[in-house]
Amino acid sequence: MKSPKEPVTVHSEYIPCGSEVSMTVPRYGIGQKVTFINDYGVSFPHRVITGIHFYPRPHVPVGYDLIPDDTPWFPTNEQNLFLEYNQD
Repeated sequence: MKSPKEPVTVHSEYIPCGSEVSMTVPRYGIGQKVTFINDYGVSFPHRVITGIHFYPRPHVPVGYDLIPDDTPWFPTNEQNLFLEYNQD
């Protein structure tokens, strides 16, 4: 079992083929520190990205796994994440 601070791999929810191939490039990478701001404006700083998910949905093509996280089964949308200045 991996330790909680050890990054995991990139995930894919589908296998793209033909015109379904997504050209989406994730804004953030595994291991980066981010602040999560929920839809009500509440800020949760000092989160670390541990996984990236790609979806065949144009409105939310990328989701992220974070630690610590209260809902690890539900990836976080990219528009709710902001890169932290101090990455140490």
